[in-house]
Amino acid sequence: MAGARGEGFGEEVKRRALIGAMALLPELGGYYQKAQRVRALVRREYARLFERFDATLSPVAATGAYGVGENLSNPAKMRRGNLYTVSVNLAGLPAVALPCGFDGAGLPAGIQLAGRAFSEPALVAAARVYQARTDWHSRKPPFFGGEVAR
Repeated sequence: MAGARGEGFGEEVKRRALIGAMALLPELGGYYQKAQRVRALVRREYARLFERFDATLSPVAATGAYGVGENLSNPAKMRRGNLYTVSVNLAGLPAVALPCGFDGAGLPAGIQLAGRAFSEPALVAAARVYQARTDWHSRKPPFFGGEVAR
């Protein structure tokens, strides 16, 4: 069973797990404690933001979806792909990703709706309203027989 632990994970997931495990080592000079302080700052900033707003709306990624068969072994590219979701995850906040169109290559693009802690019912309700007023969730990219242009 011990050998099965890493099965099914790509190289990027394995790399991040290893970095996470290493961060707990005392020899790294309290990296974990420093990371927890940064996390507290991010949470505090989101709390201030949610004093004025019910949710945030942002891209899910800086680009559209990865292409079919695209090489995902570039760690820098993978980190850039997480740019807009990492702060929400770091703060432990709920979020929902929704389709919002296609990029110039015809690949799907998405938006992220995030809210304060335990606001999942409100986020799901907002997502339902969005999908009731748009049809992006039912549109297919051109390589699956859909049309990008409206």
